[in-house]
Amino acid sequence: MRFCILFLLSIIVVNLVGCGVGLYNYTDIARKEHINNVREIEVWTTDNFSDSDKSGLYGAMREWNKVLNGQMVLKVGGEVSWTDMDEWEEKLEEVMGSRDGWLLIKLSSEHPIVRRRIMDGTLAFVPGLGAPLMFIIEDHMGSKNMRTILMHEMGHMLGADHVNVDYTLMTPKYGPKQPDCIDLLTARQVAWFRDLDIEYMNYCVVPE
Repeated sequence: MRFCILFLLSIIVVNLVGCGVGLYNYTDIARKEHINNVREIEVWTTDNFSDSDKSGLYGAMREWNKVLNGQMVLKVGGEVSWTDMDEWEEKLEEVMGSRDGWLLIKLSSEHPIVRRRIMDGTLAFVPGLGAPLMFIIEDHMGSKNMRTILMHEMGHMLGADHVNVDYTLMTPKYGPKQPDCIDLLTARQVAWFRDLDIEYMNYCVVPE
């Protein structure tokens, strides 16, 4: 299973560097009726998430659940020991097998599993679009907005790629032109990747 983690890491390192620009209003589209087989994703974390980290995580999950609007649902899973790689691997094998879970691991930039795979300024990364695994680099975070960072990385987990334009959550750099909400361009990418109905997804309105 350790090979699976290393294989996922070898696919791509998503670099994220910056801050959010303020709250925007979301659309309020009614939920689609009679959705069959709604996919629920349990979000698991290592047990070294602080209360502040958890607040950012739960905020990011609420934002995505607003956008997904019942077509997919993110829900709190549980915790695994951040010091026990065997436990990570067991949980990762489980979520990869079921396709109904994600694992978020918080590590130092000096940890051997990420040390050679991150660039200066990398705050967090997902090893490939749609991967159920995220690494958060704790000593790079500082006072940056955890919710915005996790919304961006969850965008990758849901299938959204970087977009080289301003005022979209999926802009490559965390900075003053990255909104702290999920915009239409990001929602469209996720709808395409996950085969969701964009007409029933919400999004925030950002400058053009």
